[in-house]
Amino acid sequence: NGALTRDTYQVDMIQFYTICGVGDTFDPSITRAVGCPYAALWDFGDGTTAVGDSVSKTTYTDAGPHLVTLYLPDAQKWLTTIDVNTDKISGDFLATISKCTALTSIIANTNTAVTGDISSLSAMTGMTYLYLYDTAVTGDISSLSAMTGMTVLYLNNTAVTGNISSLSAMTAMTVLYLSNTAVTGNISSLSAM
Repeated sequence: NGALTRDTYQVDMIQFYTICGVGDTFDPSITRAVGCPYAALWDFGDGTTAVGDSVSKTTYTDAGPHLVTLYLPDAQKWLTTIDVNTDKISGDFLATISKCTALTSIIANTNTAVTGDISSLSAMTGMTYLYLYDTAVTGDISSLSAMTGMTVLYLNNTAVTGNISSLSAMTAMTVLYLSNTAVTGNISSLSAM
């Protein structure tokens, strides 16, 4: 019950790259929905693995990139948060996780090289917390307009564009931080927040 093997669940995996190397700590974490009967299996891309929601690796022998694989059956249903803060993720991470429509929280912070179009997250209508800091994420912020339960939207040093008024239905918003983005529009359009 809940045991994972790479062979059994290879069809249901999330893969992304890290350029963590010698001396770096790679410690991604996830949260699974209540009732999830599965454990998460991580393959670090160098022949080592770990099981758990929060894992840590400090023994990469080179700078990679290393193809990391997260095995979690029915990830679309069970994966609710993913945190790769400071884990030196590279590549189109947003497209990689876009199939996980139950995600409510994504955190990618300093030291990541996350790329992708923010519109690939548009099906995640239950998203409440999106934190992208110092990433190369692009796209139109209006693609997030269906995320009406969003409470924290933090975009700093991204290439996201679009009109801020498209967020006016996000009336649950408690934190909106848009710095060094190309977002335009009149902040008064958000008066219902």
